Amino acid sequence: YKSFIMKFVHEDHLLLPILVVGAIILFIIGNLFRHNIENMVYRNTVNTMEEVAQHNIKSLQDKFDDSYLSLRIIANEIRHDNCQSIEEAERWLNIRSGNNYFERIGFIDDQYVLYRDDFWRMPLRNDSLRAFFMQNEASSIMDVYEAVDENNPGGSYEVLMYAVKIDPIKIGDRTIIGMSAVHRINAIMDLMKISSFEGNGYSAIVESNGDFLVDVEDRDNSSDKGNLFEKLKSAQITDGNSVAAIQEMMLNKQQVVTRYFNNLGEDRVLLISPLRDHNRYFVMTVSYSFFADRSAAFVNEATMFILAVLLVALIAIFTAYRSVISVVRTEAASKAQNAFLTNMSHEIRTPLNGIIGMNKLMSKHINDSDKL
Repeated sequence: YKSFIMKFVHEDHLLLPILVVGAIILFIIGNLFRHNIENMVYRNTVNTMEEVAQHNIKSLQDKFDDSYLSLRIIANEIRHDNCQSIEEAERWLNIRSGNNYFERIGFIDDQYVLYRDDFWRMPLRNDSLRAFFMQNEASSIMDVYEAVDENNPGGSYEVLMYAVKIDPIKIGDRTIIGMSAVHRINAIMDLMKISSFEGNGYSAIVESNGDFLVDVEDRDNSSDKGNLFEKLKSAQITDGNSVAAIQEMMLNKQQVVTRYFNNLGEDRVLLISPLRDHNRYFVMTVSYSFFADRSAAFVNEATMFILAVLLVALIAIFTAYRSVISVVRTEAASKAQNAFLTNMSHEIRTPLNGIIGMNKLMSKHINDSDKL
C-alpha cells in the first residue's frame, strides 16, 4: 500500500489526469442515471395508459353487453306477448322503442328481412349482418356503417349496429330469428374520450386487419386514415418492434405496447388491447412529451442531486488522497532526517573519539615533552 502511494508522492503532474478521469466518470454515471430515470418515466407512462385503457375497455364491454342483453330482453318480451301477426309485433316494437337508448330497433325473420320499429321493411343490405345470420356461428355481432340521414336528403352519418341471434319466435307465417338495433356512434365515442392526458391522447377500435371501426380523433393526419397498419408503416417505430410483429401479437390476442414517431415527428406511445368476445382491439396513443414534460423537473433535479453526491464523493476521495500523500511525505521526511542524523552522528563521533583519546593521553604526559 505504502509503496503504491509512494509512486505518486512526487508525481504532482498526475493531479490533472486524475481530475479529468473523475469528471469523465461523473459524466458517464450522470448519463446512466438519467437514462434509467427516463426508462422509469416510460414504464410509468405505459402503466398509466394501461390503467386508463382497462377502464375504457370495461366501459365499452359493459355498453356492448348491456346492448346485447337489451335486445334479448326485447325478444323475450315479444315472445311472451304472443303477437298474432308481424304487423302487431311491429306496433309493439314501435311502442317499445321509446323506452330504450337505441335510435332504431328491428327484428329479422328467416327470409332475412328486417322489420324496423318505424314500420320500414327491407331485405338485409348490410353484408356483415346478412353473413352473420346466414352462416356465422357467433351469437352476437357489432359493426359500424353509414346510415342514410332521413332528415337530410343525400346526407349520412355513422351508426353502431348490434345484432343477436335468438331462439326462433313464430309469428303468423313468419319466424323471427334475430334482433338488431343501432345508435349513433357518438354514444361509443363519449365512452372512449380520454380526458386523463389533457388532449394529448386519443383512442380507437380496430379490426384484426387494422381497419378502424371507431376512431374518436385522428391526430396523425395520415393520408390513409382507414387502417392502423398503414399508419404505422409510414411511422418510425423506435423500440425494435415492427408492423409484422405487432400484427402477429394482435392475432395472438396479446397486448401491444410500442413507441413511434408519426409523420409529423411527434413521439407517441401506442397501446393495443384485445376486446373480449370480439375480434377487435382497443387502441390508445398518447404523446410521450406529455409525460416527459411533467417529469423533466424531477429528472433534472434527480440528475443534479446524484451528480452533486458524486462530486462530493470525488472531492472527499481527492482530499483523502492528498491527506495520505501529506502523511507519507511527512513520514518520508522524518525518516530522511533521522537517517541523516544517524549517519552524521557516526561520521562525527569517530574523529571526536580520536581527539578525546589523544587529549586524555596528552593530559597524562603534559610534563613530558618527549612523549607529547
